[in-house]
Amino acid sequence: MNLPRSTFLNNADSFQDRDNNVLFADLEHQLGGGWRVRLAATHVDAKSSTRNTTNSRIDAQAYLLQQSETGWKYSTGQAVVDLRASGPVSWFGRRHEVIIGASYRDDDSDAAQSWEGAGTRVIDIRNWNPHAYRMQAGRLEPYNWGRKTHEKGLYAAGNFSLADPLHLVLGARLGWYAQDVTGWYETRATWRRSLDESAKLTPYVGLVYDVDKHHSVYVSGTQIFEPQSSMDVNGNTLPPLSGTNYEVGVKGEYFGGALNTSAALFRIKQRNREMADERNCPTGGAIYCARAAGEVESEGVDLQLSGSPLPGWQVAGGYTYVMAKYTKDDIAANVGQRVATDEPKQLFKLSASYQPAGTLAPWSVGATLQAQDKMFRRETGFYTVQGSYVVAGLTAGYRINDKLQLRLNVDNIFDRHYYQALGYSWSGGLARYGAPRSVLLSLSYKM
Repeated sequence: MNLPRSTFLNNADSFQDRDNNVLFADLEHQLGGGWRVRLAATHVDAKSSTRNTTNSRIDAQAYLLQQSETGWKYSTGQAVVDLRASGPVSWFGRRHEVIIGASYRDDDSDAAQSWEGAGTRVIDIRNWNPHAYRMQAGRLEPYNWGRKTHEKGLYAAGNFSLADPLHLVLGARLGWYAQDVTGWYETRATWRRSLDESAKLTPYVGLVYDVDKHHSVYVSGTQIFEPQSSMDVNGNTLPPLSGTNYEVGVKGEYFGGALNTSAALFRIKQRNREMADERNCPTGGAIYCARAAGEVESEGVDLQLSGSPLPGWQVAGGYTYVMAKYTKDDIAANVGQRVATDEPKQLFKLSASYQPAGTLAPWSVGATLQAQDKMFRRETGFYTVQGSYVVAGLTAGYRINDKLQLRLNVDNIFDRHYYQALGYSWSGGLARYGAPRSVLLSLSYKM
């Protein structure tokens, strides 16, 4: 719609309150001989309360939106514990590195609809005033939703030296998963088991060969198994994401390790990948539900560069290309079509900085560049697109003394207007502009 980046199409009395409390502990004990034991534990208690309006586009109307009101309360409690031991071993006259561990995760989440607006209204974004309407509570639909997830795992991995130039990376995880859920729109929550997996094995294997003192090549493969939290139209959790991931690549190390490079080709096959269920939960409908895709295959290349190619220079850059398509699906028309079109196929990032020697040594200058290609989102009756774009930035610094430094950062120096996320085509909601040109002058002091 080419709206200004300051556009706000919610009511003035909309709000979101969030409260996150995190407790964590990380203990490590040295056992001697290079071995160590580490225990990490985290507990998260989070709550949020939201009241807001939702805008829906009206067919054949460029500037009129239908606006409704809603509100939600959400809470979650999570506990994560990981215990691991790692260190060197000597087998068959060679030194290897191994790690063994156990993990536990417990997640208890629930949500409720706390606000149901009284009817809907039509607004004109050309004359929109967020103070024109006060949100009016209407009938609150009964709604209870909950999810309890319990996950335990045992894992082991090792980097084994088969010969001076050849290493084997081998690992596996045994996982136990249980998940209980309630259905949609229940006056009283009814719990049922939606996922139960015992001793699920997820292996990983890789080979690394040192071609010479500067280059190594590798090949790796792993299975994928990841429980999902999204729910289908009947309130059941989607089956776990499964599949395989294969990768082959080469890594380089130059100037005594000062500069590192890598290039990789990868192919990922995923089954049961979460997709929006347009058939049972149309875009803009009463609820959002998901479905499991038949099979999605992603292929791509990843190039990385980081380090110091010349005295005084620091560079970091990367290029990624990925193409994901349906290879199997219950909806025949999807087969062969691209998946996740609201993410770019190509992404390029480059940053460089230079600090001269001699009398100019206190100064430093740098630049950043980020580029990506076109992305779009097509939903029933609607289409949103963001063309390819480039965003650049400049930096300059001056070291006053060993402890005091002044730095100037200018981001998006050409003030490029672009969407970093497309949101929903049917409403324009959750579409996010990228940050405009910004200037930051900072003074830092090192104790």
